[in-house]
Amino acid sequence: PAGMKDVRLVPRGGRIGIFTRPQRGNNGRGKIGYTELDQITDIGSNNLIKAKIIENQFAEQEWGGANDLSLLANGNILVYGHIAYEDPDNTKHYYVSSFIYDPENHLASPIKIILTRENFPKSAAKTVKHQDIIFLGGKICQPDRSITFYVGLSDAAAGCYKFI
Repeated sequence: PAGMKDVRLVPRGGRIGIFTRPQRGNNGRGKIGYTELDQITDIGSNNLIKAKIIENQFAEQEWGGANDLSLLANGNILVYGHIAYEDPDNTKHYYVSSFIYDPENHLASPIKIILTRENFPKSAAKTVKHQDIIFLGGKICQPDRSITFYVGLSDAAAGCYKFI
């Protein structure tokens, strides 16, 4: 739909869990919504705009979205995403974040920032106002239980970070 970014899917008990990021109006630059559908052919603008917003995830001047999802054994969903804001000088600040979402009760744990631009070496930036941006592209979980995150840096470079 118009004004929608960061649509992400996760299989969940024979259904499809869908995280959305509607923008504009009460959603500002983006809040996270969630809905479930029975089949992939049900995905469309009419159903995505009905996603229920997960409240109290962002302060008024912040926005964010889901980037990577993992279904947990108890049916909850581990959401890796981003949280962002723009300061008075129009400099953007993006961080990799995570929270646990309980789809049965439509509840989420508080968002935790897990990676910042400071976790990576300095590199090129799209502009001076993009230096503090880190955006999650995906992750790989290893048998040793480590996780490697792959990220965009400052809208001009890429990096990876391994949690052991």
